[in-house]
Amino acid sequence: MGTVEQARCCVGLVGPLDVKRAEYEFATRKLEELGCHVVVLDVTTRDMDDDRQGHASDTHCSPRQVLDEIISTASFNALDRGERTEAMRAGALRILGALKHEGRLHALAGFGGSQTTSLVTWIMRSAVFEIGFPKVAVTTMMAGDVAGYAGETDIVFWPSIVDISGRLNSISELILTNTCHAVAALAASYQARLRASQPTGGVRQASRKPHVALTMFGLTTPCVNECSRLLSEKGFEPVVFHASGVGGRSMERLINEGLFDAVLDLTTTELADEQLGGVLSAGPSRLTAAHQKNIPQLISVGALDMCNFGSLDTVPGAFRERKLHAHNEKVTLLRTNAEENRQLGEVLVNKVKGSTFKILFPTKGTSGIDIEGGSFEDKEARGALLDGIRSALGDASSEHLIPVDLHINDAAFAARAVDELVSLYNSKQPET
Repeated sequence: MGTVEQARCCVGLVGPLDVKRAEYEFATRKLEELGCHVVVLDVTTRDMDDDRQGHASDTHCSPRQVLDEIISTASFNALDRGERTEAMRAGALRILGALKHEGRLHALAGFGGSQTTSLVTWIMRSAVFEIGFPKVAVTTMMAGDVAGYAGETDIVFWPSIVDISGRLNSISELILTNTCHAVAALAASYQARLRASQPTGGVRQASRKPHVALTMFGLTTPCVNECSRLLSEKGFEPVVFHASGVGGRSMERLINEGLFDAVLDLTTTELADEQLGGVLSAGPSRLTAAHQKNIPQLISVGALDMCNFGSLDTVPGAFRERKLHAHNEKVTLLRTNAEENRQLGEVLVNKVKGSTFKILFPTKGTSGIDIEGGSFEDKEARGALLDGIRSALGDASSEHLIPVDLHINDAAFAARAVDELVSLYNSKQPET
């Protein structure tokens, strides 16, 4: 593409203009009225004719231009719809990534149904567009589960209310007008941060304090709140993630992006959901980023006594006769048993072996309901979890495992966790 105008913030719009041209042209006019420079990438997947694809400019990329250096027209026309979509999104990411790398792109947006939403959010989920870079998807899919579209990043989903079908009406114009005002403001804010030399949305550069990532669940809240308080007193900036699947994925991504100096991973419950098919799994890459980035991590076993499902009627039949706890009308917890806990202990250790870590184990309970008299109290299962960790560590147990005769939500446990993490952090600092 040519030289994108620098004085104004730049918004990238991505979508198939063959069926949604009216909406994209409307949004382009609105954004320009609001002072934005707009670059539109047409990712139409119908058959192409080289002679009728138009020419790229500073404001428009034709389908042929999007695919430049990716695939020839003849080869593209021989693909099925899914393969064409893959080619288009790869081409769009190439162009938008280059603009972003040069500091000439300040927000992304797209409008449509499932096909367009899938294509646009695939681009937005790329590591090229870090958390803090504005990404907005106006979609017809808000009534369903958008977790697959969002992944672990910070895409803003905006209900379209009516269909994005290539024909404007008073409702779609209202929705798009509101969206454009929001996108323009987000783009201007991001551009201002770039000019102030804060490329990752100002998250890290706004504070010189070392950043610590923590994981929390409702049933480990007292522990994490106390740890956050103590870390703040010691000069760290605590950043807490809800261990709800997407929370764990977001944390791992931000660790990989270099935002954190240490990890206090107190609530590793997402491992249980990954193993047992619960609804809050963070996927197989959970507990891997700290090792990859060579930063210290203090780990505990918070809420590994449970696996999460939806309402009671969604619990798989194989678990219906097991110990269950209705957390609320939408969340049912399954008590993990001794064998599952032994396996979870082994899984945890195998994920962090080779990194700078310690495991702090609360022998009196791992959650607010795994406590004396609590509905999930199970000393056998808790002991099996500890045995699994010891077995996987082998001779390294004395170096990496610290059992303490406390409950995870005891203030003394939080104090010990912070002390151990600070010690690990200091051990990684260069000598002065």
